[in-house]
Amino acid sequence: MKSALLAATILAGFALAACQEEEPGLENSAWLVEEIAGAKMQAPVPTLEFRPDGRVGGKASCNNYGGAYKVDGGRIDFGPMVATKMACPEPLMSQEHALLTALQGKVGYAVNGNTLTIDGAEGRKVVARRVLASKS
Repeated sequence: MKSALLAATILAGFALAACQEEEPGLENSAWLVEEIAGAKMQAPVPTLEFRPDGRVGGKASCNNYGGAYKVDGGRIDFGPMVATKMACPEPLMSQEHALLTALQGKVGYAVNGNTLTIDGAEGRKVVARRVLASKS
């Protein structure tokens, strides 16, 4: 009985480790933003790319943007974002502003399969779909 329990415990540990290894992190990943604060995105949808050098960036509908990020447990600490300054028609400018507002400071996040949820600044929840798997 003890050996069966030990074997089951070891197998469960291996299964848990395998699941953790299969769940890609943010580093080397790219995402299409589908929703911000409950609003569906209009084309061209914003993108998020998390690079291994601690930089995040992409296209925020109209303008390119970028900044630093650091993952700490279930939180992402976004540094100040910089962006190009092209003007675009509404609603693209508003959705861009919503994204750049959400990606500020230390916020919670979760990855569930191919879905990234960021509990963005000022209550602006960001939901994105993975388009590039982690290579690390």
